[in-house]
Amino acid sequence: MLAPAPLDWSRTMARPPGRSLSDHRPRAEDLRIAQEVAAAMARSNAVRAERDDRDGRLAAAVASFQRTAGGAPQARLDRVLDAVRVHLGMEVAFVSEFTGAQRVFRHVASGPWQSPVTAGAGHPLEATYCQRVVDGRLPEVIPDTRLVPEAMTMPVTTALPVGSHISVPIYLRNGAVFGTFCCFSRLPDPTLRLRDATFMKLLASLMADSLERERDEQQARLDAQTRIAGALQHGIRVVFQPIVDLVGGRTLGFEALARFPAEPPRTPDRWFAEASLVGRGVELELAAIRAAVASFDGLPPPAFLSLNASPDALSADGLSAALAGVPPGRIVLELTEHAIIEDYHLVQSPITRLRSQGFRLAVDDADILKRATAFFAKETR
Repeated sequence: MLAPAPLDWSRTMARPPGRSLSDHRPRAEDLRIAQEVAAAMARSNAVRAERDDRDGRLAAAVASFQRTAGGAPQARLDRVLDAVRVHLGMEVAFVSEFTGAQRVFRHVASGPWQSPVTAGAGHPLEATYCQRVVDGRLPEVIPDTRLVPEAMTMPVTTALPVGSHISVPIYLRNGAVFGTFCCFSRLPDPTLRLRDATFMKLLASLMADSLERERDEQQARLDAQTRIAGALQHGIRVVFQPIVDLVGGRTLGFEALARFPAEPPRTPDRWFAEASLVGRGVELELAAIRAAVASFDGLPPPAFLSLNASPDALSADGLSAALAGVPPGRIVLELTEHAIIEDYHLVQSPITRLRSQGFRLAVDDADILKRATAFFAKETR
């Protein structure tokens, strides 16, 4: 077995020609590169931490929306919009609806900045980021609008201005586009990324049901307003139901009952209830009273005429004009059975005034009679 060759220390310590031991120390260029790498890594870590924090805050916004699911649709959406705006660090968040050729702001959260974006305002759809995001001409996430040529061709980019923008479509259950869920700021935001759009799409899917219900309710209200306007325009037909003395068989008076020739065919109580829902209940009641009074001369004297009236109608300014020309002693104002009177103090004054003019009052509900009797008995002690 051969013995190992002795280690040549002079060869191990040999240096390349022209370099001393001091040349192995880091040079200034090496230090500069190392510092730049360290700074880049620190920036990357900071951005990653900011993004992770942003994701967490967006998740909290989702939870917030789900926790407030029992509230009114408008209040729920306003709360979640402001939460998303804050969590994304954006200045404005809004939900828009596409209606024909218009983009209409339905809900807006703008924080301390007095943004020109206001709920209810509309703009031509083609001039908006919303339309161009939906049809693909603009990306959903724009950290810096200056870097997107399509965005820079739009006047709104410099007018507001729009420095950063994120937008996702809102789809209804039938797959139709309702509009968009958007956020924007006046300054660029390099931390925006596609994952932010993913979170916003999740929120948009949660919002869609509320927005669809809200739109359906608005449409139902518009339809109701149209029906009530039609009922008032077509006029009210009145039929007279005799009120008979069961002992003597004599007709004492007649109750005026409204009938509506307008479409759709339905019972009078539903017409009056719908009119109340759209704020025209008293108007419809007074129209019915005027229609009944117009036929008063055809009633055989001394029979009285009973007219249904709610507490609001009894207090209405137009009641006196509707009753003008008829003898008060032959008029009975009957509180309707569907009227709910929470505070009889509110009707005490009009009832006292009407009775002083000679009108009589009646109730056709036993519970109303019991509570009214107890109230006025207490008041007259």
